Amino acid sequence: MIHENLSRAKAVLSATVNAALDGEDVAICKDGISVVRLVPVRPVLGEDPCRHIPSLAISVGDEAMDPLDKQAWNEWS
Repeated sequence: MIHENLSRAKAVLSATVNAALDGEDVAICKDGISVVRLVPVRPVLGEDPCRHIPSLAISVGDEAMDPLDKQAWNEWS
């Protein structure tokens, strides 16, 4: 198992990630205690986890649909 201090893991992030991808068990430590473990993502067939865009819900009040008065319209145009 590879244990990396947090600041060192940041400095060598690419190598740390590559070690995990190569099957190494990688732990990131903070104050001498393992706090995070790096593991490769195993995507579902046909899924690209780096291209996943979460659903976005937007809520606006009814007044957002009211027409602008002439002064407000001029400020926006």
